[in-house]
Amino acid sequence: MPANKDSNLTQLRDTLIDRGESTPAPEFKSAPRFGSLPPPAPLDPRDPLLMRVSPLLELLYLMHATVGVVGQGEEAMLRGVARTLNSDLEDHQLTKLFERYAERLRRDGLDERIHSVTEALSLDKVTAESAYTLAATLAWANDDVSREEEELLKDIAEKLGISGRRASELRGLKNP
Repeated sequence: MPANKDSNLTQLRDTLIDRGESTPAPEFKSAPRFGSLPPPAPLDPRDPLLMRVSPLLELLYLMHATVGVVGQGEEAMLRGVARTLNSDLEDHQLTKLFERYAERLRRDGLDERIHSVTEALSLDKVTAESAYTLAATLAWANDDVSREEEELLKDIAEKLGISGRRASELRGLKNP
């Protein structure tokens, strides 16, 4: 079933893509000495906020990895989600995160990674439904959901404990 083009899902997709395409200007608490820029902040995997958003970002990364090609819309939306959840994440840090997700996917396989992240995301209903909605939004980022993406969305909903009817409601589909 096609998504309702006037849905909140479409509006969310467009907002996240816009946010992901814009590169925020660096902000400095004090002026750098002699005109040089400070070194990029390292990515600390123990950062509490990063620990909370990383399973969601990885789920979204896995969504676009199913088709094997990361389109500009998908990558921009991933960056938009990351910037919305943690405005302190810089482009180089996001690149490192995406590289980490790619390595985990190569090492563990898609099924194991989906299991791992959905297990972390299914601890509460709001997080599970938010994760599913964002995964569906990412699938629609290029206005064309492949059969593989559709099957993965069904699998994700099931692993997150979301019924088919509720999944349709979250996606804004007509006639759920």
